[in-house]
Amino acid sequence: MRQFQVDIGNTQAKYRLVSGEKNLANGQCSIRSLQPLLAEYRPTQVLVASVASPEIRQQLADWLVQAEISDVFWAATGTRFGPVQNAYSQHTNLGVDRWLAIIAAYHLYNSACCVFDFGSAVTVDLVNAKGLHLGGYILPGSGLNFAALRQNTAQLNPATELSRSEAPGTGTEDCIRNGIFLQQAAFPHYFLQRLLDPENPLVAELANQRPVIVMTGGGFTQLEAVLPALPYSYQPDLVLDGLQLLASGQWSW
Repeated sequence: MRQFQVDIGNTQAKYRLVSGEKNLANGQCSIRSLQPLLAEYRPTQVLVASVASPEIRQQLADWLVQAEISDVFWAATGTRFGPVQNAYSQHTNLGVDRWLAIIAAYHLYNSACCVFDFGSAVTVDLVNAKGLHLGGYILPGSGLNFAALRQNTAQLNPATELSRSEAPGTGTEDCIRNGIFLQQAAFPHYFLQRLLDPENPLVAELANQRPVIVMTGGGFTQLEAVLPALPYSYQPDLVLDGLQLLASGQWSW
């Protein structure tokens, strides 16, 4: 069976084509590029995780019909999967990408976890040693910060690419690029510092167990060099791993 797994974000899609335990292809693409990929790979089954708009979901459904693919799994956020329990009172409000990342991280480490996902938004989720999701945080990623300045200021038209410099800018564009870079780097620094503070109430919620720090998302490589000098695991396919696990319907170590 050729299984096509796809994680559709707000602007891009990440995909993986597998057959059994063999990885046949993987990559990132625009959402519209999924249609020719489906025609090229001709999978027998498709697994989908999407946080995109209902219109994009319907567009993908139409492409699947056109490609004559009927075996489709659409991932949805649940209240529990295996030992992992969703903290949200309205469980469907937790983005399915976050849900899948939590599932995959806990399944991988069987331990308290802190999961950072650097995408269009930066998200952080905490899971304790028993698999209980403790909640998380959401803040704008670098692209959204660039867009906010472009759309809400009269005389700023910044580039859309982060610098990797902490130096004060000597032109408006450098000031913006360097400033957003520092902003994006500052959050994980502060949060991880607080996470290791024994006075932080979160430490008790984690049962005084130091969580495994798991990083994923396309924006991670832009910040890797300035992240705190703490042990962490980079798992670029974390959401796809969670998607595959959830679609299997089985939890086993």
